[in-house]
Amino acid sequence: RDTAWDMGKIDGHSIHVHLYLNGLYWGLYNAVERPDADFGEEYFGGDDADYDAINRRTTTNEAIDGDLVAYEEMLALADTDLSTDVGYAAIQGYLDLEDLVDYMLIHQYTVNKDGPEIYQSNNMRGIRKREVGAQFRFFLWDMEYSIWEPTDDYNVDVDVPGSISHVYTALRENADFRALYAARA
Repeated sequence: RDTAWDMGKIDGHSIHVHLYLNGLYWGLYNAVERPDADFGEEYFGGDDADYDAINRRTTTNEAIDGDLVAYEEMLALADTDLSTDVGYAAIQGYLDLEDLVDYMLIHQYTVNKDGPEIYQSNNMRGIRKREVGAQFRFFLWDMEYSIWEPTDDYNVDVDVPGSISHVYTALRENADFRALYAARA
């Protein structure tokens, strides 16, 4: 999360705390801001009722707040030709591309095994204000399976239907997106 903030990306804050309950030490915990509708209201304005907040747990997308309508529309766009100017412009009506690049770069650099990787595409958190032209942003979540083996190469060539990695893979066919990715990298 600190890396995300250092890159200029909005993400949840976290802090390590020692937890005591009734004087009994329970250990070291990592308290984290949850990327949900309240988070959207706090960082992007409006009211929490204005937001869709989504979560992906392995094979299932769920709405934490709001609904999945805009997310499913974005996924459908990923199955069109995003290499064209028209397709590229259309997906930007749903997705903050610079935010997506930063999200993927962090997962690629840390080779997170519990994120967009090909076997699960797990722990994907996104929010979007429910209005025309508003864009999804994605947030780091549950990154403890990162930087395990020096030979790991997860999250680069990844395409899991129903997940943001599917949109990312479709966007890689677009020269402008590849240039944006190269500039951010």
